[in-house]
Amino acid sequence: MVSAGLGVSAPARHASSILTKSAKFTRFFISTNTIPLNEAALLLDKLLTESIPVVAVFVSPEGSRTILRGFVDNITADDDILVSAIKGKPATSSKLSIPFPGEPLGSDCRFGFGDKREIDESQREELAAKYGDAALVVFLPSGSRLNLLFTP
Repeated sequence: MVSAGLGVSAPARHASSILTKSAKFTRFFISTNTIPLNEAALLLDKLLTESIPVVAVFVSPEGSRTILRGFVDNITADDDILVSAIKGKPATSSKLSIPFPGEPLGSDCRFGFGDKREIDESQREELAAKYGDAALVVFLPSGSRLNLLFTP
């Protein structure tokens, strides 16, 4: 693997850049723009049925992170939201499956929504071009967080 300087490989540096910039994107509205479950469900349905590309960023309570560019592909029989790299082919592509606990689905979660207008103007266009104009943030009861960044 080719080194990109400072002892960090190019792919690792790129992933670190995505995490830093997506964190900047989501931190502006995480605590202030909470939305109810029914609005979050409408957004998830739109992402699913219209096959809107997303950048999914999952962050565990310990700080571990996973990033996947793909699509909200399915709501599984186990009440998980499935994001897969290739729409309609979760069995053969990279995927991320996140449980949405509660009855009805997701009722034990909290949700946030924001768009690019909430990003500092100096970075707004750059971040929106890379990650999308909007974000749905899901706060899971475990302390984990799922950010779905997209352009509606």
